[in-house]
Amino acid sequence: QRFKEGSVMAGSGQTWKATPKIIELLNIAEYSHQVTCIVPVGEPIFQPFPHEVIFHGYEPYKTYEASLRLRNNDAVPRRIKVSAPDSQFFSVRRASAPGKEEGSKVASGMEIVYTITFKPQSTDPYGCNLVVCTEREKFLVPVLATGVMPELDLPGAVDMGVSPTKINNRQTLLVRNISSKATGFRLRTAPPFAVTPTEGFLEEGATVQVHLTFTPPTSGPYYADLELLYTSTGHTTCTALSGVGQDLPVHLSQDTVMLLPTYVTKMSQKTFKVVNESDLPLGFALKALPNLAEEEELAAARLEQVRLDQAELMTEALEPGAAGLLGSGSGDGSSLKRGPRLALAEEVPGAAKRPRRSLEQSGGAGGRGGAGSVGLPDLNTSNSVSDPSLLGGSG
Repeated sequence: QRFKEGSVMAGSGQTWKATPKIIELLNIAEYSHQVTCIVPVGEPIFQPFPHEVIFHGYEPYKTYEASLRLRNNDAVPRRIKVSAPDSQFFSVRRASAPGKEEGSKVASGMEIVYTITFKPQSTDPYGCNLVVCTEREKFLVPVLATGVMPELDLPGAVDMGVSPTKINNRQTLLVRNISSKATGFRLRTAPPFAVTPTEGFLEEGATVQVHLTFTPPTSGPYYADLELLYTSTGHTTCTALSGVGQDLPVHLSQDTVMLLPTYVTKMSQKTFKVVNESDLPLGFALKALPNLAEEEELAAARLEQVRLDQAELMTEALEPGAAGLLGSGSGDGSSLKRGPRLALAEEVPGAAKRPRRSLEQSGGAGGRGGAGSVGLPDLNTSNSVSDPSLLGGSG
């Protein structure tokens, strides 16, 4: 495993160039005649390696040391000073070269080494900040002692191998807590990789099965990181994941399907085959578009058209000219209650109102419409619909 940015271990040999936190800017003219500096403001003249010093796995009443290197990134020699830490458990001293005084300048591109001594009295966490003073700024270098750090034996890299596209390739890892401290953890990765479980808790020496899934959408290599966050300490480690997607030998029996001509209202059929020459069962679907992106684009366009049509209908319904269609002709609102179709019939000039009659009122013996029936008016006559003589039944 490798530590994520912000968790570089002391003495690991990594040269991660992180920008330290600057707490104060100084007037360079008060400390040097070389006022021109090629290092931009916001970045210290001396670059620390590592940018934070971390002690772990220590025991009480023993002495531990770590080295802090500071490199002069300017084009001229510069002075530097590291203040004593404000903790009784840490101390710092300059590892002076033979014949060099402590206050001498550091040449351009050269490094100066400080030794940080740590004397713990327990396995509890400790920490302090080293204040580094140059001719232009003051910045901080964190020093942390994490005590007994939890550690899960995840491998540094996992190769998922070659996997068919759109097919789940699963691999199981047995992860064990090899430290003497219980810890909670969280796992996270990026598609097309997936991990389960995403969180958990392991006692000392306990194990858990972690399932990795690789589902390549297309052919080609894929890379991602599996991030392991220790919830008890907050530090994160990464495991490199890799895999290759490969298309399976699946094809159609013919490239072009030509249907024979036929008569109108008749049907012409043609048969073709989908051939799977691999060893895996595959599902398939016939679609009009070649890929998922074009299908989503078409679906979005259709939804947008439906939304525009609905908005247009609402706009037409709310226009002033459509007020009569909504039954606004009468003050009591009766036409609005009867619905827009009946209100439209009332607005047409010359349209007569037909009285509503029940089956009991129109039915009777000897009626032209028969017992219990309603006669239909003759629309070709000039008589009004409201004339009772046009309705079935003699009363």
